[in-house]
Amino acid sequence: MPSIAIKAENLSKCYQLGQFGASSLREEASHLIRRLRTRGQSAEGAKNDFWALKNLNFEIEQGDVVGIIGRNGAGKSTLLKLISRITTPSQGEIRLRGKVAALLEVGTGFHQELTGRENIYLNGTILGMKKREIDRKLDEIIAFSGIEKHIDTPVKRYSSGMNVRLGFAVAAHLEPDILIVDEVLAVGDLEFQKKCLSKMQDISGHGRTVLFVSHNMSSIRTVCRNALLLSAGQIEKQGSVDEVIDAYMQGANNTQRLANEFKPVSVHESGGLRLLTAAIESETATHLPLEMTLRLENQSREDYEIGASFAFRNNNNTPILQVFSVHQNTRFKIAAQSRAEIRCRVPSLDLVPGEYYINLLFDHKAGELCTYKSAFLINVEDSSFQKYGHMMHATGFPVLPQAQWSSLPL
Repeated sequence: MPSIAIKAENLSKCYQLGQFGASSLREEASHLIRRLRTRGQSAEGAKNDFWALKNLNFEIEQGDVVGIIGRNGAGKSTLLKLISRITTPSQGEIRLRGKVAALLEVGTGFHQELTGRENIYLNGTILGMKKREIDRKLDEIIAFSGIEKHIDTPVKRYSSGMNVRLGFAVAAHLEPDILIVDEVLAVGDLEFQKKCLSKMQDISGHGRTVLFVSHNMSSIRTVCRNALLLSAGQIEKQGSVDEVIDAYMQGANNTQRLANEFKPVSVHESGGLRLLTAAIESETATHLPLEMTLRLENQSREDYEIGASFAFRNNNNTPILQVFSVHQNTRFKIAAQSRAEIRCRVPSLDLVPGEYYINLLFDHKAGELCTYKSAFLINVEDSSFQKYGHMMHATGFPVLPQAQWSSLPL
């Protein structure tokens, strides 16, 4: 029987909202008067408590790879900080078996004035390793990180990607019993992410435990055997990775619609054409079909005949596909100083499950008029494929077009 690596009993973490501490006597006096005024109120109102986690109970076996998923604010990062001993629980307890290495933020555990090589030894010492053990792993860590040329440069001069590369290489190779990896891997490039996912699988094969937090459900399915779903600081579901992800996606179907607000990451406008609103309509979060409504304003004194397109990129910023009206010999006329509405309907998005960003672009024959990068973020779910049949996860290909199959006796 495998032993228990992590056990939580009634684990809770409470934070107090508001301003604490005073930098002057005047502020301290103001805080005292405020406390006296609210003394007659309920304790709950006076303290303004926020329970990031409340009464969590779970066990994780040694050698298991567990995905921790949930919406933003569900309590995932707080849970990892409790397991990493960065903070202490307000109630309950958590028991750990063995040494813990955590990669929660870019540059976690690094001394910025030390070189990459020196930080390897520093982290190993913190984990309780002898110098000869670190010597034995040193070349392997440096090779995995891929920053050999910069290993003797102070870490404060590293980019965020270099920090993540070295951080994961150190955390994964210094033989921790429990490895914790947060969404920080998203900073790395695609090739390094694949190396990290493969390494996490290898670590579990040697009897060590891995906790992996990610919003990329495809990565969770690839790496993890079991998962834990958090919602509002409590465990909504725990079990096999497929069951937990299905519950998460079903919850998204029932409670979430696509954001109708147009919030691009960056905007380029020229020629007087401006996008007023953009909305994606869908009955469910499966986004089949996808319907987009765009309202534009031509502020110039000339008529425009424009082409419209939206392009999909995954969360690694890799181009996936583009829908372009000009490819179908379609342009739209917008008279000078007037407004128009453009609609586009895509009956089927044959994308593997995951997160995708949509870039919007408008142009006319003289060139590009305006672009809106990362205007929307959508999630493509497994249920998108129910009408087609069985979906094989982690195929490695982002687009799975429909096809008609037949056979004949020979």
